[in-house]
Amino acid sequence: MVCTLLIALCLPDYVSTRRDPAGGPDDADLSVTHQNVAAPEDGLTHLLAAVKVCEVDDDDRLLAEAVWRGGDISTGDMASLLDANREALARLRRALEAPHFRLPELSADEFDVVPEIPIETESLIELLRFESLYLARTGDWDGAFNSAVDILRFAQRIEGANHAALTTTMLSVRYRSMGLETLRRLASFAPLENEQAKHWVETLPSFRSDPSAWKRMWAVEYQQWKALLGWIAERAEHDFRNGEGSVKAPEFTLLDIAALRSETARTLEAFAAVTRTYQRASELDCSDMTSIPFPEDQGDTSAPTFEGPGADDSEVALDIATPDYRDFFIKRCAEDTALAATQTLIALRAYQQDNNRLPEDLNDLVPAYLESIPTDSFGGKPIRYSRAHKLVYSTGAKGTMDAGFEIEGEAAAVHELSYPIEF
Repeated sequence: MVCTLLIALCLPDYVSTRRDPAGGPDDADLSVTHQNVAAPEDGLTHLLAAVKVCEVDDDDRLLAEAVWRGGDISTGDMASLLDANREALARLRRALEAPHFRLPELSADEFDVVPEIPIETESLIELLRFESLYLARTGDWDGAFNSAVDILRFAQRIEGANHAALTTTMLSVRYRSMGLETLRRLASFAPLENEQAKHWVETLPSFRSDPSAWKRMWAVEYQQWKALLGWIAERAEHDFRNGEGSVKAPEFTLLDIAALRSETARTLEAFAAVTRTYQRASELDCSDMTSIPFPEDQGDTSAPTFEGPGADDSEVALDIATPDYRDFFIKRCAEDTALAATQTLIALRAYQQDNNRLPEDLNDLVPAYLESIPTDSFGGKPIRYSRAHKLVYSTGAKGTMDAGFEIEGEAAAVHELSYPIEF
């Protein structure tokens, strides 16, 4: 149908280029707050420069992957790759230190492409992981830790960017995961002393995900849909007006347009209610996922329709599929649980080195290695530990995980929420 075709053709470019449509919903909970920044030391400027000067090709990625997998790569080869990208890493660290890390604001009528957090930043993250393992190999454990933490710092900066759109927010989740994975790799073979381990453990909580960034993400998504639907109605009316008196009959009648505007209003009203649910959920902890009133029809691609007396009495459809934000929310909770697991693994490694064995219970780590046992975001209770199976694990979103082996038969969920002790 005409409306569906307009959405299909225009949505990808529209959503990727129009970041902050004018006009927001009446509900204050859905508003997006911005901060105009004109400071020359802008983090995004340094980040884009870092991406531009980064020299990582496919061979380098294979080398980095081999190092990550524990391959016997010469220290000289590792140093050469890092030396070739010294300026890129320096620029990235300037971005992390810059007082502002904002994306430029747009006025209501601008359709110019806004600088997105480029996906090429993944090469910079791989360099930091590579640098971390290189420093570990040369015995600079504090430097190795700081390189891994830089990955977490970067994830935090892009999550807090003012345009917390879907791609940016999900990229922050991915990079936080890579940073924590790097720290777990370091903990698996680092000769951690007690005080050093405690420093590593105590540094990590500041890198939990930011609920306010996720709340803004839902608002931005809503405003993009609102602007898009409004534009579709305006485009339909424009086509009708321009079609009068022409050889080609207009696709819409005035009655079609009135019905389209009415259906748009109802769609937005429903979508606003759904968005408020996502925003409330983003501010909650993950201790009881069943209490969060996520809409039941997420991901439903069925389109609300209406009929209008067009040229063919055809049915015009609004094909609006609500993204499945439940999965995104679980990802945020899972990363906070991964952070707790990483803290626990670091403390376990230090205990093992001091005692030549793993503790019987996590309580043995308190207070010498941990002030308290880190909290599993799912369930709100201390994270789980199995000495027999050498595993740190979460109860999972459904709270049914038993010894890290099964959540109602979902092996993938087990893999994501259990962390093997590889030392």
